[in-house]
Amino acid sequence: MKKAAFGEKVFGGKILTIPNLMSMFRLVLIPVILILYIKERYLAAGIVFIVSGVTDVVDGWVARKFNMVSNLGKALDPAADKLTQAAALVCISVRHNEVIPLMALFIIVQIVMALTGIHTIQRTGNMVSAKWYGKFNTVLLTVSIAAIVIFGLSGLPLIIITSVCFVSGVVTLVMYMVHYAQMIKRSDEEDEKKAE
Repeated sequence: MKKAAFGEKVFGGKILTIPNLMSMFRLVLIPVILILYIKERYLAAGIVFIVSGVTDVVDGWVARKFNMVSNLGKALDPAADKLTQAAALVCISVRHNEVIPLMALFIIVQIVMALTGIHTIQRTGNMVSAKWYGKFNTVLLTVSIAAIVIFGLSGLPLIIITSVCFVSGVVTLVMYMVHYAQMIKRSDEEDEKKAE
């Protein structure tokens, strides 16, 4: 019997799939967004950010529709999301100093969510699939960031939008925390049954 390669063991034998390549493509777009934003080509930066967001939606649909779901994809997809969002949020904070505290809090929420997800994976041995509330939060943030970048929103409209995104992020974090706790509890119960 052929010995499985390391990548096949860790990622379920599905590495170079179309959804995973799309996620990798989103990672490549991050420096493009940053460069365009730094050069004050805000419309172009916003368009590239939207393309990244659309690709995010498409790769999830392709993965489910054509049975290309993989453990690598479950890890790579949210990583590409968070890194793209973080890069865009940093850009907005540099241009609009008034939202720096809010952006910093939002990024902290995202970091906590990522760390708790990793902890859950370590405790249960199972990858965490994105939930509808996570996807909703991602879409909301993508649309909001694109609007801020393209239309140059500032002042009260900017504060309102970023506040809504922050609240959505906190609610999403709480819902994921509950889901993670349930996963860990089920895993512990299964381990106890096996030990009996």
